Amino acid sequence: MLSLFVVLSAVAGVVAGIALITKSFILLTIAILALFVILLLTKKAFIIGIIFFFCVAFVNSLFTFKTVFNKLDSSFLNKEVEVTGTVTDYFDLNGENFLIPVETSSINGVPSRIVLKVSTRTTPPPRGAKISFKAKIKENAVSIFSHNNRYSSYANNFKVLNQNKFYSFVNNLKLRIIKEVRLTLRSEEGNLLLSSVLGINTLEADSKAAFQATNTAHIFAISGFNLAIIYSFINTIFKGVTLFSPLISLVFVFLFTVFIGFKFSVLRALIMLIVLVLSLYLGRGKNLMNSLLVAVGVIIAISPTSIISVSFYLSCIAIFGLVVADKIEIKNKFLRIFETSGFVSLFESPIIYFFFNTLSFISIFLNVIVIPLTAVLLPIGIIFIIIVLISNGIAQFFAPLINFFYGILLNITKFAANISFAFTRINISVLGFVLLSVALCLFAFAIFKKKRTLIIAGLIMYFLVVLFSLFKGQFQIGTFKNVEAIMIKTYNKTYLIIKDREGGSGEEIYLPSFLAEMGVKNIDDLFILKNLSVDEAMQLINLKDKSIYTDSVIAVDSVDMDFVKAHFSNYKIVKEDFTFDNGKLKVISNKNSLRIILNNTQVYPVESMDLSQNTY
Repeated sequence: MLSLFVVLSAVAGVVAGIALITKSFILLTIAILALFVILLLTKKAFIIGIIFFFCVAFVNSLFTFKTVFNKLDSSFLNKEVEVTGTVTDYFDLNGENFLIPVETSSINGVPSRIVLKVSTRTTPPPRGAKISFKAKIKENAVSIFSHNNRYSSYANNFKVLNQNKFYSFVNNLKLRIIKEVRLTLRSEEGNLLLSSVLGINTLEADSKAAFQATNTAHIFAISGFNLAIIYSFINTIFKGVTLFSPLISLVFVFLFTVFIGFKFSVLRALIMLIVLVLSLYLGRGKNLMNSLLVAVGVIIAISPTSIISVSFYLSCIAIFGLVVADKIEIKNKFLRIFETSGFVSLFESPIIYFFFNTLSFISIFLNVIVIPLTAVLLPIGIIFIIIVLISNGIAQFFAPLINFFYGILLNITKFAANISFAFTRINISVLGFVLLSVALCLFAFAIFKKKRTLIIAGLIMYFLVVLFSLFKGQFQIGTFKNVEAIMIKTYNKTYLIIKDREGGSGEEIYLPSFLAEMGVKNIDDLFILKNLSVDEAMQLINLKDKSIYTDSVIAVDSVDMDFVKAHFSNYKIVKEDFTFDNGKLKVISNKNSLRIILNNTQVYPVESMDLSQNTY
C-alpha cells in the first residue's frame, strides 16, 4: 500500500504544479485534498517520505510544465526571427536531417520560453549548448502527448554562445559512430544497429513502417527492455566471479546510458531498472508490483512530464503485463512460449490502438523471435561499435557477419509486415480507450483473485470494443510539399483525397510510405482536387512501387489532363464545385471549402474533430 501512496503523492504534486501554472483553483484543491487523504491513510513513520515525494514532484513540475503550456505570440510565426535558447537533448535523425530540441529563452529579443524542434543539415550543436540562430517558426496541430512537436523550424547556421565540454565530446562521438558504422555496414543493417543501440532514428521509412506495423518497433526505442538486456549480459559474465555482479552490472548500464546521451526516456528506464534490481538484491523482490510502483513514483517526481509520455506508460504497462503473466500457470508447453509476449501485447494494446492506430495480428508470434534475437544482437552491436572506434580495418573484417545477423532481423520483420493479414489499422475514441482499459483491469483483477467468470467477462468486453472500433474505420491526414492528403478507410473501402495544404495541420509524410503504414493495399476512389507540381505528382506515381493500386480517379478540371490520362485508366473529370455521394461517403467541394461526411457523420474539416485521435 505504501508504494501506491508514493505514486499518488507524486501525481498529486504534479497536479498541484500544473494547477499553479494554469491558475486552476479546482485542480489545486483536488491535489491538496488528495495529499491530505494519502497522509491520513499513511503510517506515521512514512509521512515525511510521502510529503517529500509530493514536494519534489511539485517543484519539478513548476519548471518542466511551463514549456508545455506556454504559447508563442502569433506575430513570431511563419516569418524569420532571431532565436536564442538552449539545446535540451542530443540530436535525432529524420532522413538526412538532424533534429534537435531547443528550449528558447528569447525570440527577437523578447523573453519567450517554448520547446522548438529544429531541423538542420549542418552539424548539430551538443546538448546543453546555448545557441542563437535565425529561422521561421511553424506551429503544428498536435495533442499534449506530442507537445514537443508543437513548434518546429529549419535552421542553416547556429551560433554557439556557450557549450559543455563533456556534452560536446559525446555529441562528436555519436556523430563519428554514425559515420563509421555507415561506412562499414550495408545501409539498412547499419541503420538498424544504430537505431537499436543508440536509439537514433536512422531507419528508412519502409523499414521503420515494417517494425511499427508488426509492433516490434520497441527494439530501437531505448527503454527498459534494452537496458535489461545489457544488464543481463553483464550480470551473466560476472555472476560466477563475484556476489556483487548485480551492482557491477548496474554500473555498466549507467555508463551505457551516459554513452548514448542520457535522454529522459533512458533516465526513466534506468531508474525503473535500478529500483527493480535493488529490490531483488536486497531480498525484497518477491513483490514485483511494489517495486514497479516505487519506480513509477520516483520517475514522476524527478521527471513530471512523464505523465504525458506515451513511452513511459508503455514501459510501465509492459512490466505490469509480466506481473499478471506470472500469476497464471500454463501447463501447455507450446502456449507457454507465447505467454510473456501475449500478456505484454494485450495490456499495451489500448495505448497502441489509441496513439498508433495499429492492430497487429502477428506481433505476439513475431516477438517470440524478435525479442530473443535482439537480446543477442544488442550486445553484439555494442561490441561492434567499440571495434569501429578502435580500428576500421578490424570492423571491416567483422562487417559481413554483422550484416548477416542484422539482416535476419530486418528481413524477418519486413516479410511479416508484408503478409496480407499481418496487421490492420484501428481507431478508437476516448470512450473506447476507457472501456478497453476497464476490461483489462477487470481481467487482471480476476486473474489475481482467480475468478474465472470475471476473466471471461473482461475478455468478452475487450473483444467487443475492438470489433466495434474496427468497423468504424479510420481517418488520417498527412502533408507533403503543398498537398494535404486525407485518407479515409472503412472495413471494405479506401478513399484518398488530395487537396491544397492548409495551415500546419497533419504530419509531414512521404505518401507511398504513409499509405503503406496505414495498411492500404488498394485505393477505391482517388480524388485529385488541385493541380500538382512535378514533385507532388511523383508521389502519386510512386504508389505503384508500393503495390498500391487505384481503381478510380475523380479529378477537378484544373488538374493537368495529360498527367491523369497517362497514369490512370479509369478517371472522371468534374468541375471544382461538385458533390460525390455513394451512400456512405459524401464529398462536397467548391473553390473555397471541402466537407467530407462519412456514414452521416462529418469527419472534415478537422475543426469538427478530436485532433488527438483522428476518429469519427
